[in-house]
Amino acid sequence: MDKIKQYQDEFWMKILWYREFEETFEFVQSETPCLDYMPMEILIYIFSYLNPADMFSVMLTCKRFLEAIKYPKFNRNWILSFSERYASQFAIPLRIFTSTTCQRIIPAVAMHTAQVDNESSEEFWEYYGHNLKEIQFLSGLLRKEEFVNILKYTRNLVTVKIEANNMFKNWEIKRCGYDPLRRLNMQHVRNFSLARNNFLSPDIFEYLMMTVPHVTTIDLSNCLSIMNPPERNKFLDYVLIYLKENASRIKSLNFANTPTDDFFLDGLGRIENLKLRELHLTFMGSTKNNNFGIPILISSQDQLEKFDLTASPCANDLMVRMICNCMHNMKVLLLKKCHNVTDFSVRELHKLKNLKSLEISDCDYVTDTGIMEGVLYGKPNNKMTELRLGVMTNLSESVVLRMSYYYENLNVVDLGGASNAVTDHSIQMIFRHMKFLRFLNIESCCKVTDFGFTGVESEYSIRKHSIRNLKGLQVLRGNGLYKLTDFTLIDAFVFNELKELYFARCNFTYDGIAYLVKNCPSLEVLDLSECSKIDDDCVELIATKLPRLKTLKLNNCDEITEKSIEIISANCEDLRNLFIRNCKINFNPEDNLVYMRSLRKVVV
Repeated sequence: MDKIKQYQDEFWMKILWYREFEETFEFVQSETPCLDYMPMEILIYIFSYLNPADMFSVMLTCKRFLEAIKYPKFNRNWILSFSERYASQFAIPLRIFTSTTCQRIIPAVAMHTAQVDNESSEEFWEYYGHNLKEIQFLSGLLRKEEFVNILKYTRNLVTVKIEANNMFKNWEIKRCGYDPLRRLNMQHVRNFSLARNNFLSPDIFEYLMMTVPHVTTIDLSNCLSIMNPPERNKFLDYVLIYLKENASRIKSLNFANTPTDDFFLDGLGRIENLKLRELHLTFMGSTKNNNFGIPILISSQDQLEKFDLTASPCANDLMVRMICNCMHNMKVLLLKKCHNVTDFSVRELHKLKNLKSLEISDCDYVTDTGIMEGVLYGKPNNKMTELRLGVMTNLSESVVLRMSYYYENLNVVDLGGASNAVTDHSIQMIFRHMKFLRFLNIESCCKVTDFGFTGVESEYSIRKHSIRNLKGLQVLRGNGLYKLTDFTLIDAFVFNELKELYFARCNFTYDGIAYLVKNCPSLEVLDLSECSKIDDDCVELIATKLPRLKTLKLNNCDEITEKSIEIISANCEDLRNLFIRNCKINFNPEDNLVYMRSLRKVVV
């Protein structure tokens, strides 16, 4: 780092570079920044800290930066997505890619289109398929023959996602005779997803799983919801048979929002050599018998590192206490909407010494006692980076005050809906101690005023702590903070890294918006819905001063007229999502927005 700093100090006056084909060094004097001469190694090192949006902007700066972005390390972050707007002309973008003379590496492809034209796409898969590491089928009626024709060119895949609900509806499985898919063997696939599919059967599951003999992660979330119980149980029984045969290899399972019963979980817990690292589950059964069902599963998975029980109505204190006593390697525990969890089990959470992320949002029976004795107890856990306590109406501000200095290194804090816990005093302590926050959610915390955000109580008072201290803040959710005024935006909002800002139902005017767009130039998502004072002039500021804006929400803004639509159409070149529901617009806004090539979704 010292060498890099020394180099940067001298960079604008003297640049040293090595010519590739000559063993000579040359010095160049320059009064202007010569970015083209910066060594590639330093560019790659600097760009490794950028997020995708910043990287996309950097690559448009100069040819040297574009060359650095093509480095293989960065290429793995891109995905080629064929969206629904090209569904009727899917062959056109494929011809563009296959006819170009430049060589590019595409690591991932996502297909949202309804159908695939084999004649026009075969050349594409043949040309780019050997470099593909991930492929996603997210919608459409893909025939089995088309599926086979794609996979035969993509033998180096690591991740396969088939999340198109109607895809298997017309598939015919042949148990006898020749079948081309049975000859496919994707040795490199490790992650396989069949999420959001309701037309699964044991035959289809077997048919697909035999092509991925070395898979370690299986995703069956949001499946089987429309199946009748006998068919669902038959399918789950076959999944258990598959897991028994491949137990030593499977490390991650996802059954979130997929109906499972005690018999399935009991069978899962009794599989020998099954040592999971990650498990997502929506528990709908019973835990009255300690020797049957999910207690057997918990006691057998002592190496589990991530356990997601989100929206499990039958998860209770017995389960949470067993988790705390058996799963000492736990790093991520998600208990959102587990309404039967109380202080009795939450106070045991301090036993999980390796915990990095904890969510207890929307647990009605958890109070200050459970959080103080379980989460904020004993020696601080320096490994903790995420804490989510949203919609906890029984918490007081004493929990937030203690949390602010107990976990100073947190990156994510969710207190949305905890209106009794988040006050001006408690939010001030967050701004004082938690200077590494990247994500902060304080939605519907109506007690917060300008003083909480700025630290200025009156014109003659001493400034205390401002949200400015959170210099690395990237996402702020503040919907429903109706006591905030323009003073907060003018005095406190100076964030170069802020990407998403949600301020629906607030009282901001033109003056505040002017300072916001000036001091937060990197905004990509902005929500000002139900802000009664947002008018066409405010929209003009937003459209002209925020070049990276991708999502704009202006629902129920009564002062917005047809002029705003014209301004957005003329200036927002990268806008993808626009929400203008219940605005007073007298004509069809789609007539003006139809020429915006980047636009993907409009809600009117």
